[in-house]
Amino acid sequence: MPRSIPENSLYVEKALQHAFLAKLHQVIWASEARPLLEVSAAEIDNRGYDVVLSLGAVTRHVQLKSTQLGGKRRSADVHVGLAEKGSGCVVWHEYDPATLEIHHFLFFGGRPGERLPDLTAFKVARKSRGNAEGVKTDRRSVRLVPRSRFKSVASVEELLVQLLENCSDPRATGNRAPSGEPVRAGRPD
Repeated sequence: MPRSIPENSLYVEKALQHAFLAKLHQVIWASEARPLLEVSAAEIDNRGYDVVLSLGAVTRHVQLKSTQLGGKRRSADVHVGLAEKGSGCVVWHEYDPATLEIHHFLFFGGRPGERLPDLTAFKVARKSRGNAEGVKTDRRSVRLVPRSRFKSVASVEELLVQLLENCSDPRATGNRAPSGEPVRAGRPD
């Protein structure tokens, strides 16, 4: 009998988070030209991000979402607090519920250093349970971002570029060395 995902939801969430981070670490480790990835986890998820990833001069606040392979979910709940972060983004992955293997990625966000697109244009999410009167009230700090607004990403390598590289323009990161020179992320020239 297969394990129940709903009964083990926190376990599954953390296992998928570790699997995702392991995939990023593996790609970065294999490329000796890149600095090593720094990872911090949000102890309390109240501003919309699960992990903070830093590679060289680039830092991303990342909200992680997951759906079982073949899942029908059409939107992701995105906390408006994520838009306050300079490089907030959402990574949504599909996984095999039998093995917890991650198969596919979706990405929502801008280039490193850019804020999320305006979330106020999206529909306000509702609580999944009703109040004492059975009314499902609005979650004013959460928006429903349609799956169609996410970019499909074929591989971990491509996701890494989307997340933490591809920003040779110093204005994209806003980071400067003490000398005033732009700090560049990614592979050296």
